[in-house]
Amino acid sequence: MEKDNESERREINYSRFRIERARQGISIKNLLK
Repeated sequence: MEKDNESERREINYSRFRIERARQGISIKNLLK
């Protein structure tokens, strides 16, 4: 169960990271406009 929990936590962190990157990309695109 610990391994499962660890991988799950990693997925959550990765999804958060992708969301943050997406937000930054959108803000950068808006600045370039």
